[in-house]
Amino acid sequence: MSLQLLLGNSGAGKSYQLNQYLIEQSMANPDMNYIIIVPEQFTLQTQKDIVTMHPRHGVMNIDIVSFQRLAYRIFDEVGGNNLTALDDTGKNLIIRKVASCEQAKLKVLGANLKKLGYISEIKSIISELTQYNVELNQLEMLIEHTKNRPSLNYKLQDIYVLYKGFNEYLKNKFITAEELLIVLSKVVQQSDIIKNSVIAIDGFTGFTPVQFVLLKELLKLSKKLIVTVTIDNREEFRQIQNEHELFFMSKKMIHALQKIAKEGNTEIEDSMIIEDKIPYRHKQAAALHALEQNIFRYPVKSYQTKQDQIRIFTAKNPLMEVKAIAFEILRLVREEEYRYKEIAVVSGDIKAYSSYAARVFEQYGIPAFIDDKRSILMNCFVEFIRATLKMLEEDFSYDSVFRYLRCDMLTMPKEEIDTLENYCLAFGIRGMSKWKKKWIRTYDQIDEVKLEQINALREKILENILPLYEVFKNGDMCAKDMVKALYEFIALLNIQEKLDELEKEFEKAGELSQAKEYSQIYKIVLELFDRVVELLGEEKLSNKEFREILDAGFEEAKVGIIPPSIDRVVFGDIERTRLDNVKILFFAGVNEGIIPKNVNKGGIISQIEREALLSYDVELAPTSRQDAYTQKFYLYLNMTKPSERLYLSYSKTNSQGGTLRASYLIGSMTKMFPAIVIRDMDEVLNSMDGVVCTNSGLDYLTYCLRQLRLGNQIDGFIELYHWYYKQKKYTNVIKSMADAAYFANHESAVSKAVAKVLYGNVLENSVTRLEKYAACAFAHFLTYGLELKERREYNFKAMDMGNIFHQVLELFSKKLMKSGYDWSSIPEEERDTLADACVEECIVDYANTVLYSTARNEYVIDRIKRIVKRTLWALQGQMIKGKFNPSSYEVSFSMADNLESVNISLSNEEQIKLKGRIDRMDLYEDEKHVYVKIIDYKSGSTSFDMVALYYGLQLQLVVYLNAAVELEKKKNPNKDIVPAGILYYNINDPIVERVEEDSEEKIRERILDKLKMNGLVNSDSNVIKLMDGDMSGKSSVLPVAFNKDGSLSKYSSAASTDSFHALSKFVDQKIKEIGANILDGNIEIAPYESGNRTACDYCTFKGICGFDLKSPGYEFRRLKQFSDDEIWEKIGKGEGE
Repeated sequence: MSLQLLLGNSGAGKSYQLNQYLIEQSMANPDMNYIIIVPEQFTLQTQKDIVTMHPRHGVMNIDIVSFQRLAYRIFDEVGGNNLTALDDTGKNLIIRKVASCEQAKLKVLGANLKKLGYISEIKSIISELTQYNVELNQLEMLIEHTKNRPSLNYKLQDIYVLYKGFNEYLKNKFITAEELLIVLSKVVQQSDIIKNSVIAIDGFTGFTPVQFVLLKELLKLSKKLIVTVTIDNREEFRQIQNEHELFFMSKKMIHALQKIAKEGNTEIEDSMIIEDKIPYRHKQAAALHALEQNIFRYPVKSYQTKQDQIRIFTAKNPLMEVKAIAFEILRLVREEEYRYKEIAVVSGDIKAYSSYAARVFEQYGIPAFIDDKRSILMNCFVEFIRATLKMLEEDFSYDSVFRYLRCDMLTMPKEEIDTLENYCLAFGIRGMSKWKKKWIRTYDQIDEVKLEQINALREKILENILPLYEVFKNGDMCAKDMVKALYEFIALLNIQEKLDELEKEFEKAGELSQAKEYSQIYKIVLELFDRVVELLGEEKLSNKEFREILDAGFEEAKVGIIPPSIDRVVFGDIERTRLDNVKILFFAGVNEGIIPKNVNKGGIISQIEREALLSYDVELAPTSRQDAYTQKFYLYLNMTKPSERLYLSYSKTNSQGGTLRASYLIGSMTKMFPAIVIRDMDEVLNSMDGVVCTNSGLDYLTYCLRQLRLGNQIDGFIELYHWYYKQKKYTNVIKSMADAAYFANHESAVSKAVAKVLYGNVLENSVTRLEKYAACAFAHFLTYGLELKERREYNFKAMDMGNIFHQVLELFSKKLMKSGYDWSSIPEEERDTLADACVEECIVDYANTVLYSTARNEYVIDRIKRIVKRTLWALQGQMIKGKFNPSSYEVSFSMADNLESVNISLSNEEQIKLKGRIDRMDLYEDEKHVYVKIIDYKSGSTSFDMVALYYGLQLQLVVYLNAAVELEKKKNPNKDIVPAGILYYNINDPIVERVEEDSEEKIRERILDKLKMNGLVNSDSNVIKLMDGDMSGKSSVLPVAFNKDGSLSKYSSAASTDSFHALSKFVDQKIKEIGANILDGNIEIAPYESGNRTACDYCTFKGICGFDLKSPGYEFRRLKQFSDDEIWEKIGKGEGE
């Protein structure tokens, strides 16, 4: 029994010497067992190394195992473990179940259980407790001692509940990987394999408490235990000083090994120290040797000699950085004759860089193995299962149904799914009860034939899902039955065949990693099903619990990709990837927060709380401070891996364009090697030198086209362009690139013939349509030419509320006329009762009772009633103040009325026939005159704007006035028809700030003033007084005020009768102008901009028109601003825009 340490620098050849020693000893002692224990991911490479070095090219009596494999080997020999081993997926399943059962007891963690990945966080802390041999009684002690830290105390209480529940569930049934070594240490004494064997441990930077328990037993039983330790041969390894030292971990491991050896009275042999001045790995690389000798050591010795073994470059962002690495790899292989297998790339953030690496290396034709396991959560089969269970749990909610249908696992075409979704959106189809009934409602886009097709799709979906639904609808069932039903459902849909088809499609497209994923996914899912049955088979679960348990399993499951070939570049992580015989190493992403890693990663127990736990003599995983020191050691190990050349690279910005800073490591390297010049690879990649493959050539062409568009000349562009153009494979690509580079929006138009087909010779339209055209001709074309429509949705929007208000006010007016009351005589109580009745009647008939579909919408009903009552109160108060009376409500004028004002001739063949409804027309009549006032109800905040009217954006009120004046002229041919005003009333229930001394009457006056109409009124004081007889200074009804001398204030919105006539003629001309442009086929993408408003603000076609100010030819039609006086002057002169 003895312990011997094999010490040496990184690259000194420790593994080589150890392997050589074991091979020699194994050949000399063929009856003795030799065991090499290495980390799990290193076993295959170590076996390969032994076989290669052995004269007989075999492992013979040498076993290469990990701690876990050693445990199984011993259990096979002596027994002692008849429990089922539990992997990480199994842990997640059990923790999910335990957490669900104990959720009521969890004070802190219970609120986060639904968060994606949180079960994995709990699994990590439980695994950590097991790995570091922390028992329940120790947790109880910690809970007692941390009462002065409430946050930590509550967390520990929750962890105790889950840890205890987890252990109780496992008791006598399962065993975790962490517990394997505890069990092994209890039975290893019975093993003949271990007795008198020579055990070597290689590739470890430290051991956990559980591993030390086993090592203590191995020291007692084995003939000799050899452990390799990476440490500078100049270090005094017997002394442990500060944890910030580079080799603190190594010294700590040495000290712990020697301690357990002494405790077991085991002989400690003299350590074997490899004292070569230059490590074996760096015999031919003086700069790399200097790096190994000085990195993270103080004082730093600078290397003044010019060298090219260590290089640093930078690039614009991670994508360009990976392209630069690919560029250099191809150069090394082509020009310096390196093999791909001699090159490796590592990063501190493999998650961020691996996706770029997979894509870029494929584009550059570089065979590569990305050493990163891929999550299966985004796989469409897994998503299909999750969506199915969510749909059953939510009883066919809208979101869950179409999540299920759009997983690409069904044979239903996307067009059919779209049709089905449109129907469900239009009628609010939710819940299995509605899906089971035949759908009978139609709307303008769905006729009877289409409805039959939709019902056929509904029945097809139900046919597949109903058997599964019937099983799950009863709720609490045992896990085994739920898994069986789900498997039968998957088999019924022939999902395995669909996955095989997808695998072949990916192979054909060259997406080999995706193909590998889809070749494995069916087996992975079925293994998870088996695991659920094995662990939770007879457990009663609700639908929700079953879904969450499967989610926990899917979170943990990963797809491993086998390296595609021997000669390939390895792209891996700085901590877990095993690299051997690497000549060239690229370090990607040497930026702050990546190298070294950002250690503020949080977790259930925060870093501050971990620091606090150290004082209670409970060892857990390293704290963030310890992690920072550990990362330096891993950086040292990685940076000394290459035997010939090391590249460091960093990005200037992240993928979103945010600025990144280089890691402190870059500064350290430039101080150590002052001759290093940091190379900017953007300059290389954006030049002819950067063209190393067809894909990089396309990248360069893109850059060239961009530069040419800016007027810069680029050498070599013409030759490269013509080369690609002549290749049939790239001809269309090149054309598209050129078109995109020189794209510019030009004034658009369709021919007059096409316009005629779209619109006819007679434009029958509302004023709103003309205003739409004035805002944006292209939006008008999409709406009225192509007749594009938004999908109908079963909900209640602001526009719907406006429609309800209009209907209620119209209905109230009709009922008022029949009631025997008028606006001036109806009592307040009667008015409010009638208002409620009108609201109820309108909402029942509106949009298939959508307002009763949700509690939120039912609240809207109360709000509508409140606003309607306030509106009627205000309208009544305004009418009482004047002598005008409502003559008509919802007055419809159409082409049948044969009015000149709405039937406008454009040419001999072309004509506009306007349609519309005047919300309210008020009249006052005397012996010689009929005064006409037009009121339009608006549910928004519309205000009268002379600039908008001048540019055709607000024509409605004037057109209504023209029609009303003409109608009255026909009724009263012997009287003058005088325009009294055109006004908007904004339907609202305003809030006013109450002043303490205000009376109720004063408050009402202030509210009425807030509800004052806006628009344009006749400037004749007599006409104004007919509309508001009570006003003395400022009107609470109209947008006018009198000065003390009786003249109109300059803030009044008023115009003379002659000005009204001029305005009428101007609007007629504007309508003709717009109509002519429509029929001429003008569809220019030129939305208006006026102040801070644009035609694009609420446009539904933003995703269609492609309007982008960054693209040439796109710009707003900026409306020049004028004062009202300037506009009146232009109108008087008949000047348009």
